[in-house]
Amino acid sequence: MKPTGKMFDDFFKKVIDENMQTHNKEDKVKDFVDVLLGFLGTEESDYRVDCSNIKAILLDMMLASTDTSVAAIEWALSELIKHPRVMKNLQMGLESVVGIKRVVGESELDKLEYLDMVIKETMRIHPVGPLLIPHQSMEDCNVRDFFKSKKSRIIINAWAIMRPKCLD
Repeated sequence: MKPTGKMFDDFFKKVIDENMQTHNKEDKVKDFVDVLLGFLGTEESDYRVDCSNIKAILLDMMLASTDTSVAAIEWALSELIKHPRVMKNLQMGLESVVGIKRVVGESELDKLEYLDMVIKETMRIHPVGPLLIPHQSMEDCNVRDFFKSKKSRIIINAWAIMRPKCLD
């Protein structure tokens, strides 16, 4: 485990160092690391940030993004295994547009309509974020038979919304 931690630490240190070298250039397009570097060592900010904080934030973001992508891919593959007809149609579409010996390139994505439908249906059935960010009602209101007073905290269940039978 320690070698892996060292590898990530070295990688994030390199990313931070590269951004620090170009951080103050006028023509540089600012990225997320540049924003974090803007908090680095500032006294007037409410947030004290050092390099270890930036590394931790970058690690959290990387793990969160890979975790959701992996979950979506796993669900897509499990649904394709459960539905061999859909998998066959998808394979035929890929073979006709891309071929057997090539990897799908970005230029082919617009032509792969069936793949697009499979991905969208997978995301509908198995959303990676089934509960959306909490909201707050701005005024008193009724949602179906439920009264929500102003400033009530509302959590939206995207999973249920995407399954209309669950709402009845």
